[in-house]
Amino acid sequence: MNRLHTLIDGFSRVRILCIGDVMLDKFLYGSVSRISPEAPVPIMKMDRETRMLGGAGNVVSNLCALGCRTTFISVVGDDGHGRQVRRFLEETGQRNCTKEHTLYRNKRRVNMENNHLLRADQEQPLRMEPELASRFLERVDACLPEADLVLLSDYGKGLFDGRTAPDVIARCRAARKPVIVDPKGADYSRYRGATLVKPNMKEFQ
Repeated sequence: MNRLHTLIDGFSRVRILCIGDVMLDKFLYGSVSRISPEAPVPIMKMDRETRMLGGAGNVVSNLCALGCRTTFISVVGDDGHGRQVRRFLEETGQRNCTKEHTLYRNKRRVNMENNHLLRADQEQPLRMEPELASRFLERVDACLPEADLVLLSDYGKGLFDGRTAPDVIARCRAARKPVIVDPKGADYSRYRGATLVKPNMKEFQ
């Protein structure tokens, strides 16, 4: 137990640079008492809606909750949803998002009491155009010297397409920074050179 306390107490001294696909998650809560006459689907009376960071944004929230000194780099849309993501990030102390015209993903979950009725996704995959990729890598170069560890949180929404992951990993190796990857998809060749690649069980299979 003392060993565990020692590890947890040490989180506050760890400086993590997290890079990944950020999302805005919405949760709709309500009750269902009847079926629609138009189709055999439930009609939900909505009581409340909550919003929070999703994707790599959720990773950052968890790191901050553990006490880690976390810097986050991502791309958000220059629209209402993007501005809300930025506000959520600022509340957790993160300000390193590049503003662009694409927000990776908006996930909306509909819940009846404790039952999950459906999930509706609204997304437009990001395209890392050369100008955006250049600005993105400039942020990485600026933040990398202060990091003890780099975490790439790939949700397959466009940030790590093409050369992005290899370019970031190459910078980490040159700076002698360990880099951990939470991967997506079946092609792991773009993560070559990473210190550790951590798939979940489904991805591993």
